[in-house]
Amino acid sequence: MEKQTITKAKFQKLLRSIGDETYEIVLEGLNWYEQLTDDETVYQYKLMSLQEQNFSDFWKKAQFPGKLISEGKVYAYAYIDVDTIKYYLVPEKVLESEIRKAREMVMNYARCIVGMKSSRPPRITITVREEASK
Repeated sequence: MEKQTITKAKFQKLLRSIGDETYEIVLEGLNWYEQLTDDETVYQYKLMSLQEQNFSDFWKKAQFPGKLISEGKVYAYAYIDVDTIKYYLVPEKVLESEIRKAREMVMNYARCIVGMKSSRPPRITITVREEASK
């Protein structure tokens, strides 16, 4: 199957013409894409990238307020720089389980941000609608 990376405008046109039955958000390497499949072609629009940084590079560019508030142990810090989520894992060379947890937290953050940037609005299922009406 052929894969094409296209612009946001073209992706949105295709989304309107093809429909969103094959729409999905995918992660390939460190890049998040919106994807549509049409018979023999996969169309992708790059939404965001992930970039791990070392401590000094991260803190030089990070724009945090004067105080950082956290509850419990901090595993990772992240910020958005244009279309890249830059992050720093706090427990460098500590426990492997903590590093795994930190990466998982960054991925969950990225999924949330990517979902907000997507061309297709989220679907409200009957179950979600019923829960909201209670």
